[in-house]
Amino acid sequence: MTKIINIALITYGVMCIAMGVQAAFFPREGGNASMFSLYAAGGLGLLMIASVYIWTKSPRAGRIMAVVLALLSLVRFAPKVMKEQQIYPAGITVIASIIVIVLLVAGHIQGMKERKAGSGE
Repeated sequence: MTKIINIALITYGVMCIAMGVQAAFFPREGGNASMFSLYAAGGLGLLMIASVYIWTKSPRAGRIMAVVLALLSLVRFAPKVMKEQQIYPAGITVIASIIVIVLLVAGHIQGMKERKAGSGE
C-alpha cells in the first residue's frame, strides 16, 4: 500500500506542477496567463513530492503533510466546481485530491490494523 500511496503522491505533485505551467504559459482559450497559478500549483506539487521524501525520514510527518496539502487544495477548488461547474482544472484537482485523501486514510487504517495485530491485542 505504501508504494501505491507514494506513486499517487508523486503523480499528484507532477500533475499540479503541470497544471501550473499550463496556466502560466499556455492559458486556456479566453483565459489569461497566471503566474500566481504557476507559483501556487508549482509550490503545492513540489511540497507534495517532498512529503514522499519526508515520509522516508518520518512517516507520520510525511503523511500528515500530504493530507494537509490535499485538503487545502480540495477546500480551494471545491467551491469553484460547485458554483461554476468548472471541470478543468478545478474538477480534476478536486477528484485527484479526494483520491489522495482516500488513499492516505486507507493506508492509515491498514497501518493501524497491522500495528494492532502485531501487538497481540
